[in-house]
Amino acid sequence: MNKLVLLIGIAFFAGCGSDSSTTNVADGATASEVEQYRAMVEESEKAAAEAAAAQADYKAGPEG
Repeated sequence: MNKLVLLIGIAFFAGCGSDSSTTNVADGATASEVEQYRAMVEESEKAAAEAAAAQADYKAGPEG
């Protein structure tokens, strides 16, 4: 438990010195690249929903 708290503390302080300005990573992206990204996100969300449903079915057990 102490190691976990230490790691979280280190991660917190390491992020404190970062630049707070935001950057748009989509600048210069083509329409095709944006569409590929959106398709990837949609596929990921679908897989997550299917996994959640499968986990719920598993927890329900054979009794339903």
